[in-house]
Amino acid sequence: MPLSAADTCVSFVYELSCFDLLTEVEKELINTTSVLVNYKKGENICKQGSFASHIMYIETGLVKVYLEGNPKNLILTITPRHNLLGLQSLFEGNNTFLYSISTYTESTIRLIDVQIFKQIIRQNPAFGYRIINILNESTV
Repeated sequence: MPLSAADTCVSFVYELSCFDLLTEVEKELINTTSVLVNYKKGENICKQGSFASHIMYIETGLVKVYLEGNPKNLILTITPRHNLLGLQSLFEGNNTFLYSISTYTESTIRLIDVQIFKQIIRQNPAFGYRIINILNESTV
């Protein structure tokens, strides 16, 4: 039996619609320059402080976003599918991940080259505006 939104551990689940704002050429550019990676439960996707060369889109699964600490890590979010991660690396001069991400369940992540993502933002103002809104929504 499939899970409903009420059965998940997140308070809201929404489909990310920013990709609907892309032209067919831009969608093809992302498809041909990105890679899909399947992760098992508990695998690291990125490590805090490492170079941020990709924007991550969660195709399936749940991931845990956390700050590494001593003696314990601080979990920031449990993020469901159809969400973008690593958007903070879009800002000039911020080329490292501010947090670590690992899979909470088996997950499929699309790794989108950050330079391609920036190129599309520059050429598609509606998409760029939506990305700014997504960043604002995720800021506490």
